[in-house]
Amino acid sequence: MKYRQYLSLKYEKKCRNILRFALVGATGALLNLSIIYTLTNYIHIWYMISALVAIESSILWNFYLNTKVTFNYRFQNRSELFAAIFRYHLLSFTSTIINLAALLAFTEFFKIYFMFSEILAIMLAFGINYFISARYVWSEKKNI
Repeated sequence: MKYRQYLSLKYEKKCRNILRFALVGATGALLNLSIIYTLTNYIHIWYMISALVAIESSILWNFYLNTKVTFNYRFQNRSELFAAIFRYHLLSFTSTIINLAALLAFTEFFKIYFMFSEILAIMLAFGINYFISARYVWSEKKNI
């Protein structure tokens, strides 16, 4: 196979993975928004606590779907699976902090309804999530 064809296939695969990652992320965002809305409006939990529960739920949801759908990855054993879940949580910490800080800032300082604030916060965290996921969780070389 020529080098140019190899690069073209690699680029196509990366684009497909980004699209799949975005679709999985969209389902995680819907789950996140459903949970934060339900916990805040019906159970009357403060929106920041609701956001923590919603984010954790979407992290687990996204990990599962990205493993199966985006990266078609198969873990060799349970310890490798748990290590990957730990890495994903550890690396998702940055995007979680960005999400929570943005949610608080948009809601409290800019007086945006918390649901719209959470949508904006999710969009801010997306790019970071893809980069860390593709590089450190589902890559062939585990750097952590």
